[in-house]
Amino acid sequence: MGFGCKSHWVLFNTFLILVSALKEQLGPEPINPNNKDVQSALDFAVESFNRFSMDDHLFKVTRVMSAQVKDIGGLLYFLEVDLGRTQCKKGTNEALRSCFVVNTPGGSEHHLCHFKVLNTFWRNEKYLLKSNCKPVNR
Repeated sequence: MGFGCKSHWVLFNTFLILVSALKEQLGPEPINPNNKDVQSALDFAVESFNRFSMDDHLFKVTRVMSAQVKDIGGLLYFLEVDLGRTQCKKGTNEALRSCFVVNTPGGSEHHLCHFKVLNTFWRNEKYLLKSNCKPVNR
């Protein structure tokens, strides 16, 4: 007396439910910061930072300390980055890639930032859920 097809189906579904429940309990997983989707999330976070920053100069990523992702129906990125102040001023329509980071003695030209970005790829939308940045003196 072996298992019938219906019993295998029930066991398989039970297994899938357990795997899903376990995955929900797990935290975010590390991801390569050079991944194109991570870069897109970073671009979105930095664009938002620059839009709301009171500084008249643009900032750009100088270093990614950590990048993690969690699948919650959309992809939730946890990003820890160093932002450096560039020579480019807001409103000049310069491409951020062409801007270089400036370092002035005694200035607070860098920020350590923790961003949380949700990418809802089925809606082609991103949301900045967390932006916590603090000046860092170098």
